[in-house]
Amino acid sequence: MKLAMSGNTTLEDNDSDASINFQMKPYGQVIIYGQVGGSHEENYLKFSFQIDQTCIDPLLTDFYRLLKTEEPTNLYEAVDLILWNDWDPIGINDIAPRDEYQGYTPTIFKLKTSGADSETIAKTLHEIETVTIGVVGNIDHCRKVAEKIFNLK
Repeated sequence: MKLAMSGNTTLEDNDSDASINFQMKPYGQVIIYGQVGGSHEENYLKFSFQIDQTCIDPLLTDFYRLLKTEEPTNLYEAVDLILWNDWDPIGINDIAPRDEYQGYTPTIFKLKTSGADSETIAKTLHEIETVTIGVVGNIDHCRKVAEKIFNLK
């Protein structure tokens, strides 16, 4: 939408009917409308406004920052966020669905909670990169990520 200067896109909440809709009209007019909170909830907000294309870059910057600064509520979520934000072996966490690496979280979480050292975690991450995912892999990067996971409390 940003490059074509036209189009539509919608961000939807999986758990409710909340959404944000973006429409770009000719000449860069952007219409944003949607709903925060589900209509089945006690409180929700519907909104609609128009702006021009100059808002797109700051909006994307803030949105990416928001996605990368989730706060974990437990150890499992903390491991999952490190895999998403720091490990990211394919280099897609700015464009892919948030659940891209969540299939590997149970394995790494189990290592963490069973007392594995950081080198064991790093080797497991590297094996997932090279064998399971099939990318070249970077053991030094895996060691840095593993150290973060190892140091979680």
